[in-house]
Amino acid sequence: MLSSLRYLQDDLAGAAAAAQRAVDLQPDLVEAQRVLATARYHAGDAAAALPAAQALARLEPQDAASQSLLGDIYFNLQQWDAAAQAYTAALALKDDTSTHVVLGMAELQLGQFGAAAEQFRTAVTQEPGNALAWQSLGGVYVHQNRLTDAVSAYQRALSITETALAHEQLASVYVQLGDIDQAISHYQRAVALDPSPADPGSPGRTLCQPG
Repeated sequence: MLSSLRYLQDDLAGAAAAAQRAVDLQPDLVEAQRVLATARYHAGDAAAALPAAQALARLEPQDAASQSLLGDIYFNLQQWDAAAQAYTAALALKDDTSTHVVLGMAELQLGQFGAAAEQFRTAVTQEPGNALAWQSLGGVYVHQNRLTDAVSAYQRALSITETALAHEQLASVYVQLGDIDQAISHYQRAVALDPSPADPGSPGRTLCQPG
């Protein structure tokens, strides 16, 4: 199919245009809806991708990838409940570690901390080297005031992949625990990794400044 060929060549605009023409002629054409949704999503226009993704999910209700793509688009649009429903549908069709992680993230945004923790624990059980899952689990533990468990989860994440954000999150937990030396150490490491944070005036960044 012409639209598929263009998409594979990273001509997202051309792929979307060709797929749209095909959809206009035949709305139930699965491949055209898939290319249209995927091309528009990867071009950064989740809102434009949504109708095609919804159509694709209706046309292929037993396809986990189609349900997961719909979840990704809802997630991008911050429609957390719809994203969670789509990811749940995807997992019912095919178990997948990455989908457990993003479902947990959607549930975290919905304030469903117990459900989110369950998804992240499933993810780290399936894939112990998944740093994002460990880091996300640490965030849930903070919300649940399980600070010691949060420290362990963040440390596990950092042992896999060291990021400034994980150091800052761990430092914040140490502040709550009253361990200022550890907090300063992790904030300093965060600054070393990323000297230009999104929030340079954060309490931790201020804490580790000289003077």
